[in-house]
Amino acid sequence: MKNNIKDFSKYNTPKRWLITVTSLLFLLFISVLVSVSVGTVKIPFQQVMIVIWNGIAGIHQNSLYSKIILQLRLPSIIMAVIVGVALSSSGASLQGLFRNPLIDPYILGISAGAAFGAALSITMGFDSYQSFYYLPISAFIGAIIAVTMVYGLSYSHGEVSNSNLIFGGIAVGYIFSAIVSFLMFVSGPHLQELIYWLLGSFSDALWGEIDLILMPVIISVFILFYFSKELNLLTGGEDLAAATGVNLKLTKNMIIFITTLLTAIAVSMSGIIGFVGLVIPHIMRRIVGNDYRILIPTSAIGGAILLVISDTIARTIISPVIVPVGVVTSFIGAPFFIYLFRRSLKRMEVSI
Repeated sequence: MKNNIKDFSKYNTPKRWLITVTSLLFLLFISVLVSVSVGTVKIPFQQVMIVIWNGIAGIHQNSLYSKIILQLRLPSIIMAVIVGVALSSSGASLQGLFRNPLIDPYILGISAGAAFGAALSITMGFDSYQSFYYLPISAFIGAIIAVTMVYGLSYSHGEVSNSNLIFGGIAVGYIFSAIVSFLMFVSGPHLQELIYWLLGSFSDALWGEIDLILMPVIISVFILFYFSKELNLLTGGEDLAAATGVNLKLTKNMIIFITTLLTAIAVSMSGIIGFVGLVIPHIMRRIVGNDYRILIPTSAIGGAILLVISDTIARTIISPVIVPVGVVTSFIGAPFFIYLFRRSLKRMEVSI
């Protein structure tokens, strides 16, 4: 525990926090600016700034640039920011809760359940009518069902252990993945739409969808940040955390519920985009240390940066064809996951 406290104190200064967060926000701003500028139609940076500023000021614009920026590119980029924040903050919180750097919402079956709910909504044709509400609600219900199943499978001898939750999540994830595959088989005219959605994309994002999910995501991330002190104490183990006054049941239930909500929102809006909640928290942990008071907000910003860059690559790599964002993040995340897995194996060999 002394090592953890020493690590926290190293980064526990307002000046360091301000520099780190400001630098990441500046990098996010540059990423958004570049992403808005590039594409089939290249738009000068100055023109991008003018259009965005006029849009904020409420000035009516009817130019070609304004239509491309405000109706096509900016909604998808803002959606990428929101989804990146949701997935990365969830990944960081779950890794702290289970004290395992290989954990993310996908490992626990949360995303598979959310994907099932959203895929069922698409297959039944609900996405074509009032999709603002049907897809998020269906995804959340699917995620709740998945978490309930994971808890049911993991409950043993009057308690739910971390290892049981992980294995239960993997099992439930396989179950829902099989169901989604079956839905693809029977989806008929919705097959192409369902496949493209499952691969992950922001290309169809609308301002109405952003208005719907923005506040729930912001509030949820603040709740996760509120539990950062408990996550710090959990790094020393559950027994030590309980001895210092942490309500383990409340902490575990709240973090799992909030990460379920965030994952459901992300999946319903963008489809399945993997590895964001795994890769970014690990990178940020190398930069800012293990203090979750700074790790959660920096992971949130880092996730936004990664998905904005991924969306830019997806739109430009074989323009005018738009590659699903999930394909891009998989190319980035899969090698990183292998690297983390190999490191874990080496540590196990050393400990043995």
